[in-house]
Amino acid sequence: MFIEEAEEIVEELNRLIELWRLNPEPNEQLREIRRHFHTFKGNGRAVGANILGELGWAAQDMLDRVLDGELAPSDKLQQLVAEVVAGLPPLVSAYKTAGKMDATIARELTRRCFKAAKSGGDDLAEDMPAAEARSSGQLNLAEQPPLA
Repeated sequence: MFIEEAEEIVEELNRLIELWRLNPEPNEQLREIRRHFHTFKGNGRAVGANILGELGWAAQDMLDRVLDGELAPSDKLQQLVAEVVAGLPPLVSAYKTAGKMDATIARELTRRCFKAAKSGGDDLAEDMPAAEARSSGQLNLAEQPPLA
């Protein structure tokens, strides 16, 4: 169920991001994008998909600051949001199977979102149990609890 919802959210985010890029203001599209990242934060954490949950948190934090008027929706910020959305499908797919995942991109996006939000946060997914990387830089998802 988590995977199906995550895939639907990714589709919706792709649609919303294009609308928001046409009118990059704190508007309804941006509020919906932020809400979807909030969902990734909560649902990811609830099922042990901590890398996804932390990326959702970082993106939500950044977009909260845009909605509050603390951060401008610049071209650079819009590009970062688009990169996060583009990085979601392989991340969500990695949780479908009990294979290995390279968390490098997700961690970098998490770090960049926190940096953009000026929250002082680093890669907060780093110390999460599901985010323990092997020396190869990949995570073994077979050792994680199954996702519903």
